Amino acid sequence: MTTVDTARRMAEPVYDVGGRFMLDGATFERGAEIGLPGMVFYFCGRGGVLGPVDADHVTAEFGVFAPGTVRENWEAGSAVMAPADAAREFIACGHDWGRANLPEHLDARRLAELTRRVVDATGEDAPELFAGWRDLPWPDDDRAAALHGIHLLRELRGGLHVRSLRQVGMAPHEAVIVRQGEGMAALFGWPEPHPDPERARAAWDAAEQDTNERFAELLAGLDEHEQNELVEALQAAV
Repeated sequence: MTTVDTARRMAEPVYDVGGRFMLDGATFERGAEIGLPGMVFYFCGRGGVLGPVDADHVTAEFGVFAPGTVRENWEAGSAVMAPADAAREFIACGHDWGRANLPEHLDARRLAELTRRVVDATGEDAPELFAGWRDLPWPDDDRAAALHGIHLLRELRGGLHVRSLRQVGMAPHEAVIVRQGEGMAALFGWPEPHPDPERARAAWDAAEQDTNERFAELLAGLDEHEQNELVEALQAAV
Protein backbone atom coordinates (compact mmCIF):
# COMPACT_ATOMS: atom_id res chain seq x y z
CA MET A 1 0.00 0.00 0.00
CA THR A 2 1.39 3.39 -0.97
CA THR A 3 1.28 6.53 1.14
CA VAL A 4 -1.26 7.95 -1.32
CA ASP A 5 -3.44 4.91 -0.64
CA THR A 6 -3.15 5.65 3.09
CA ALA A 7 -4.25 9.24 2.51
CA ARG A 8 -7.23 7.98 0.49
CA ARG A 9 -8.27 5.50 3.20
CA MET A 10 -8.06 8.20 5.87
CA ALA A 11 -10.30 10.65 4.04
CA GLU A 12 -13.77 9.40 4.98
CA PRO A 13 -13.23 8.68 8.70
CA VAL A 14 -11.43 12.02 9.12
CA TYR A 15 -14.24 13.89 7.39
CA ASP A 16 -16.95 11.96 9.23
CA VAL A 17 -15.70 11.85 12.81
CA GLY A 18 -13.97 15.23 12.67
CA GLY A 19 -17.19 16.94 11.70
CA ARG A 20 -19.69 15.26 13.99
CA PHE A 21 -19.36 17.63 16.91
CA MET A 22 -19.83 20.66 14.66
CA LEU A 23 -23.50 19.90 14.01
CA ASP A 24 -24.22 18.03 17.25
CA GLY A 25 -27.19 19.09 19.33
CA ALA A 26 -25.02 19.88 22.34
CA THR A 27 -22.90 22.19 20.21
CA PHE A 28 -25.97 24.08 19.01
CA GLU A 29 -27.17 24.34 22.61
CA ARG A 30 -23.87 25.83 23.71
CA GLY A 31 -23.92 28.25 20.80
CA ALA A 32 -27.36 29.50 21.82
CA GLU A 33 -26.20 29.90 25.43
CA ILE A 34 -23.34 32.21 24.42
CA GLY A 35 -25.34 34.24 21.90
CA LEU A 36 -24.26 32.40 18.73
CA PRO A 37 -27.43 30.56 17.69
CA GLY A 38 -27.84 28.11 14.83
CA MET A 39 -25.15 28.13 12.17
CA VAL A 40 -23.65 31.35 13.52
CA PHE A 41 -21.66 29.24 16.00
CA TYR A 42 -20.43 26.98 13.20
CA PHE A 43 -19.10 29.84 11.09
CA CYS A 44 -17.67 31.94 13.91
CA GLY A 45 -16.45 28.97 15.91
CA ARG A 46 -14.77 27.15 13.07
CA GLY A 47 -13.43 30.29 11.42
CA GLY A 48 -12.59 32.09 14.66
CA VAL A 49 -8.93 31.03 14.55
CA LEU A 50 -8.53 33.36 11.55
CA GLY A 51 -9.05 36.35 13.83
CA PRO A 52 -11.07 39.52 13.14
CA VAL A 53 -10.91 39.28 9.34
CA ASP A 54 -13.45 40.24 6.71
CA ALA A 55 -16.04 37.63 5.79
CA ASP A 56 -14.55 37.28 2.30
CA HIS A 57 -11.40 35.91 3.91
CA VAL A 58 -13.42 33.31 5.79
CA THR A 59 -15.25 32.40 2.57
CA ALA A 60 -11.93 31.81 0.83
CA GLU A 61 -10.62 29.59 3.63
CA PHE A 62 -13.81 27.54 3.97
CA GLY A 63 -13.79 27.15 0.22
CA VAL A 64 -17.25 25.74 -0.57
CA PHE A 65 -19.81 28.07 1.04
CA ALA A 66 -21.70 30.82 -0.77
CA PRO A 67 -20.22 34.22 0.15
CA GLY A 68 -23.52 35.69 1.34
CA THR A 69 -24.11 32.82 3.76
CA VAL A 70 -20.66 33.22 5.26
CA ARG A 71 -20.98 36.99 5.59
CA GLU A 72 -24.40 36.84 7.24
CA ASN A 73 -23.29 34.38 9.89
CA TRP A 74 -19.77 35.72 10.40
CA GLU A 75 -20.89 39.30 10.94
CA ALA A 76 -23.72 38.23 13.24
CA GLY A 77 -21.32 36.29 15.43
CA SER A 78 -18.51 38.83 15.35
CA ALA A 79 -20.91 41.44 16.73
CA VAL A 80 -21.40 39.26 19.82
CA MET A 81 -18.00 37.71 20.52
CA ALA A 82 -14.38 38.00 19.45
CA PRO A 83 -13.60 35.30 16.84
CA ALA A 84 -10.80 33.81 18.94
CA ASP A 85 -13.18 33.36 21.88
CA ALA A 86 -15.75 31.72 19.60
CA ALA A 87 -13.08 29.30 18.39
CA ARG A 88 -12.17 28.31 21.93
CA GLU A 89 -15.83 27.71 22.76
CA PHE A 90 -16.25 25.69 19.57
CA ILE A 91 -13.33 23.33 20.12
CA ALA A 92 -14.35 22.90 23.77
CA CYS A 93 -17.58 21.43 22.38
CA GLY A 94 -15.45 19.14 20.24
CA HIS A 95 -13.44 17.98 23.21
CA ASP A 96 -16.62 17.30 25.19
CA TRP A 97 -18.03 15.39 22.23
CA GLY A 98 -14.90 13.25 22.04
CA ARG A 99 -15.01 12.44 25.74
CA ALA A 100 -18.65 11.40 25.51
CA ASN A 101 -18.86 9.75 22.10
CA LEU A 102 -15.61 8.21 20.89
CA PRO A 103 -15.88 4.40 21.21
CA GLU A 104 -14.67 2.80 24.43
CA HIS A 105 -12.48 0.31 22.56
CA LEU A 106 -10.56 3.08 20.79
CA ASP A 107 -6.90 3.50 21.75
CA ALA A 108 -7.35 7.25 22.06
CA ARG A 109 -3.85 7.92 23.34
CA ARG A 110 -2.21 6.24 20.35
CA LEU A 111 -4.55 7.96 17.92
CA ALA A 112 -3.70 11.33 19.45
CA GLU A 113 0.03 10.53 19.20
CA LEU A 114 -0.14 9.59 15.54
CA THR A 115 -2.33 12.51 14.50
CA ARG A 116 -0.02 14.88 16.32
CA ARG A 117 2.98 13.59 14.39
CA VAL A 118 1.20 14.33 11.12
CA VAL A 119 0.24 17.79 12.34
CA ASP A 120 3.81 18.46 13.45
CA ALA A 121 5.05 17.59 9.95
CA THR A 122 3.28 20.61 8.47
CA GLY A 123 5.16 23.82 7.75
CA GLU A 124 4.63 27.51 7.14
CA ASP A 125 2.91 26.81 3.81
CA ALA A 126 0.06 24.92 5.51
CA PRO A 127 -3.52 26.09 4.84
CA GLU A 128 -4.28 29.13 6.98
CA LEU A 129 -7.45 27.81 8.63
CA PHE A 130 -5.66 24.63 9.65
CA ALA A 131 -2.65 26.62 10.86
CA GLY A 132 -4.90 28.65 13.13
CA TRP A 133 -6.18 25.49 14.74
CA ARG A 134 -2.65 24.06 14.90
CA ASP A 135 -1.64 26.99 17.11
CA LEU A 136 -4.18 26.17 19.83
CA PRO A 137 -3.12 23.98 22.78
CA TRP A 138 -3.97 20.30 22.85
CA PRO A 139 -6.11 19.02 25.74
CA ASP A 140 -4.47 16.81 28.34
CA ASP A 141 -6.91 13.88 28.42
CA ASP A 142 -6.64 11.18 25.78
CA ARG A 143 -10.16 11.13 24.37
CA ALA A 144 -10.36 14.88 23.97
CA ALA A 145 -6.86 14.87 22.45
CA ALA A 146 -7.90 12.18 19.97
CA LEU A 147 -10.83 14.30 18.81
CA HIS A 148 -8.58 17.37 18.67
CA GLY A 149 -6.18 15.48 16.41
CA ILE A 150 -8.94 14.25 14.12
CA HIS A 151 -10.30 17.80 13.89
CA LEU A 152 -6.86 19.07 12.90
CA LEU A 153 -6.51 16.39 10.22
CA ARG A 154 -9.94 17.34 8.91
CA GLU A 155 -9.00 21.00 8.62
CA LEU A 156 -5.66 20.07 7.08
CA ARG A 157 -7.18 17.84 4.43
CA GLY A 158 -9.98 20.35 3.88
CA GLY A 159 -7.52 23.16 3.27
CA LEU A 160 -5.47 21.05 0.88
CA HIS A 161 -8.67 20.07 -0.92
CA VAL A 162 -9.66 23.70 -1.40
CA ARG A 163 -6.27 24.28 -3.05
CA SER A 164 -6.80 21.25 -5.26
CA LEU A 165 -10.29 22.37 -6.30
CA ARG A 166 -8.88 25.71 -7.39
CA GLN A 167 -6.04 24.05 -9.22
CA VAL A 168 -8.42 21.98 -11.37
CA GLY A 169 -10.74 24.95 -11.87
CA MET A 170 -13.75 23.56 -10.03
CA ALA A 171 -16.31 26.08 -8.73
CA PRO A 172 -17.44 25.81 -5.07
CA HIS A 173 -21.07 25.26 -6.08
CA GLU A 174 -20.01 22.35 -8.29
CA ALA A 175 -17.97 20.82 -5.48
CA VAL A 176 -20.90 20.91 -3.07
CA ILE A 177 -23.25 19.29 -5.55
CA VAL A 178 -20.83 16.48 -6.36
CA ARG A 179 -19.84 15.80 -2.73
CA GLN A 180 -23.05 16.61 -0.84
CA GLY A 181 -25.85 16.50 -3.41
CA GLU A 182 -28.66 18.94 -4.11
CA GLY A 183 -30.34 18.22 -0.78
CA MET A 184 -27.48 19.85 1.13
CA ALA A 185 -26.89 22.76 -1.25
CA ALA A 186 -29.12 25.14 0.71
CA LEU A 187 -27.07 24.60 3.89
CA PHE A 188 -24.04 25.82 1.97
CA GLY A 189 -26.02 28.79 0.67
CA TRP A 190 -26.27 27.76 -2.98
CA PRO A 191 -29.63 28.40 -4.70
CA GLU A 192 -31.08 26.62 -7.68
CA PRO A 193 -30.41 26.02 -10.50
CA HIS A 194 -27.64 23.61 -9.54
CA PRO A 195 -24.85 22.46 -11.84
CA ASP A 196 -24.94 18.96 -13.33
CA PRO A 197 -22.84 16.78 -11.00
CA GLU A 198 -21.90 14.37 -13.77
CA ARG A 199 -20.34 17.12 -15.84
CA ALA A 200 -18.21 18.09 -12.85
CA ARG A 201 -17.30 14.55 -11.80
CA ALA A 202 -14.00 14.36 -13.66
CA ALA A 203 -12.78 17.60 -12.10
CA TRP A 204 -13.81 16.35 -8.66
CA ASP A 205 -11.93 13.09 -9.13
CA ALA A 206 -8.83 15.00 -10.23
CA ALA A 207 -9.06 17.25 -7.16
CA GLU A 208 -9.43 14.22 -4.88
CA GLN A 209 -6.34 12.60 -6.36
CA ASP A 210 -4.36 15.81 -6.02
CA THR A 211 -5.50 16.19 -2.39
CA ASN A 212 -4.43 12.64 -1.60
CA GLU A 213 -1.02 13.28 -3.09
CA ARG A 214 -0.59 16.50 -1.12
CA PHE A 215 -1.70 14.82 2.11
CA ALA A 216 0.56 11.81 1.48
CA GLU A 217 3.62 14.05 1.60
CA LEU A 218 2.79 14.79 5.24
CA LEU A 219 2.51 11.10 6.09
CA ALA A 220 6.08 10.34 5.05
CA GLY A 221 7.29 10.61 8.65
CA LEU A 222 5.22 7.54 9.59
CA ASP A 223 6.46 4.12 8.57
CA GLU A 224 4.12 1.65 6.89
CA HIS A 225 3.11 0.02 10.18
CA GLU A 226 2.33 3.40 11.75
CA GLN A 227 0.32 4.48 8.72
CA ASN A 228 -1.76 1.32 9.01
CA GLU A 229 -2.17 1.97 12.73
CA LEU A 230 -3.45 5.45 12.01
CA VAL A 231 -5.94 4.27 9.39
CA GLU A 232 -7.24 1.50 11.64
CA ALA A 233 -7.56 3.86 14.61
CA LEU A 234 -9.49 6.40 12.54
CA GLN A 235 -11.79 3.67 11.25
CA ALA A 236 -12.30 2.44 14.82
CA ALA A 237 -13.36 5.96 15.82
CA VAL A 238 -16.28 5.97 13.38
